[in-house]
Amino acid sequence: MWAETIDYAIIRDHKMCGCPEGFVHGLAIPRARVTGIEDPNRPDGIWRFAWEVAQRTISDQSVIALVVNPQRLRSQDQLHVHILRLKKDARQRLGEFPASRLQDLDEVWRAARQGAAEVNLDDYGVLVAAHPDGGFLVRVENGSPEWLYTEGNCR
Repeated sequence: MWAETIDYAIIRDHKMCGCPEGFVHGLAIPRARVTGIEDPNRPDGIWRFAWEVAQRTISDQSVIALVVNPQRLRSQDQLHVHILRLKKDARQRLGEFPASRLQDLDEVWRAARQGAAEVNLDDYGVLVAAHPDGGFLVRVENGSPEWLYTEGNCR
């Protein structure tokens, strides 16, 4: 257990097993039953909580990535936000695509829903990272942002 509140818990993902020191893959999970992005009861506060714990775990804030995978690509039917590091080339690739810029992490779900609607995505993944000019970048993906942009596995 990395951190917990009355509403959330953060644990290390099993993908950290056998990895070298410094590899990070955590999961922020609401204590209430929430299936995923499609669930109307998804909590806004989970992003802020995950970011705060990520900052204590990953010293370089510019490489922090928070990710939720699309419904069709997830392995569990309980919402979980992955806490990871961006791949070395992720910033360059993220700059090639439109993304929302936010100051408040409580706006992530709204921005993701709006971004998905703009490109006609019903099922999508969400990536949150620090925006180079301040605040946060929110990107929606048809595929898995975990696989596309982060160091999700150490092998």
